[in-house]
Amino acid sequence: IKPGTDFKKIWRVQNSGTCTWDEGYRLVFIGGDKALDPVSFEFKKSDDFVAGGATADVGINLTAPEKEGTYTATWQMQSDSGVYFGTLLTVVVVVKK
Repeated sequence: IKPGTDFKKIWRVQNSGTCTWDEGYRLVFIGGDKALDPVSFEFKKSDDFVAGGATADVGINLTAPEKEGTYTATWQMQSDSGVYFGTLLTVVVVVKK
């Protein structure tokens, strides 16, 4: 990716539980390069909700750093009660001019 480019990373995720991911659930940035300008995704709109057993595409808007290099960031799901769960979701970005 070219330096300074805005892009969206999308993961296809499956809710393997029985609770719907609805208001209060989030995909939370938990570590990595803050140079990617990472944000968390909040399930706010009913269109974003994921019922138990369902699969959905969840996207995070990011910005490639201005400096060339390889950058990594990781997210994890968080329940409405604040408990982290599920597989870690990671992005690796190579920035080149």
